[in-house]
Amino acid sequence: MKYDLDEIFTQLNNKIVKITTEQKIKQCDNVTQALTNAKLEVNQWMQIDDVVVVFSDLKNSTGISFDKQDRTMTKLLEYLNKPFLKIHKEFGAEFSEIKGDGGIAIYSKENSINALLASISIKTFYFKYINEKVKKTYGVDFEVATGIAKGNLRLKQIGMRGLNFPVWAGETINLSALISKELKHKSKPNNYIGITSKIYDEIKLKKLDEYLHLSCGCGSDGARENLWKKETIPNKGGKRYYYMNNNWCDIHGQGYLDKIFEVLK
Repeated sequence: MKYDLDEIFTQLNNKIVKITTEQKIKQCDNVTQALTNAKLEVNQWMQIDDVVVVFSDLKNSTGISFDKQDRTMTKLLEYLNKPFLKIHKEFGAEFSEIKGDGGIAIYSKENSINALLASISIKTFYFKYINEKVKKTYGVDFEVATGIAKGNLRLKQIGMRGLNFPVWAGETINLSALISKELKHKSKPNNYIGITSKIYDEIKLKKLDEYLHLSCGCGSDGARENLWKKETIPNKGGKRYYYMNNNWCDIHGQGYLDKIFEVLK
């Protein structure tokens, strides 16, 4: 078989030039509308304002994959992926996707608290059903760091007919990934959730401090403590994020979740 490289390169360059000139932006009200309207092979990006992006990543996955058999790594990825996709869907994510040893979930602006609730629920599932099992069976720590950010996002279908996929662009997705990356450097057990100031402030704005800013008091003689610590995001002009490492309490968790949804109605 012969390949005419000059012809391939010319055709490819012409197509790229065509779809990268006179970029157009179409404003969308929510994530679902953006996904529906995204076009292939045209230079039109869908924009959605105040989107919530959840980025979760398995810590030390490269080391795990080198040290363990392939069968072990595939099992670990099943442990990671199925709860991520299932629970985010239950809590209203309009898009979710597995990216190697991590996942992305995207919510429209009215569901930012849902994104946090889903992330706490996934973290709790890992803690109750997976962490100890993985440690005992495979001798590795199952640690997942999650970053959540809220802001504007753009979407476009990239690729060619028969082989295409949605690409998300914007600082919001970069922030969520960066927070996740920063949380990986925290001390063990490293299953932290980090949120931008915008989401942290929204908890107070929606009068959910009692359930999402403070602990229930179990394990600390009834004293209710602030769940979150504040940190600066590197190279982002002093922007802050808040992080915590708590699960839903076995005694109060379900009740808190029910009350939060009552407030959000």
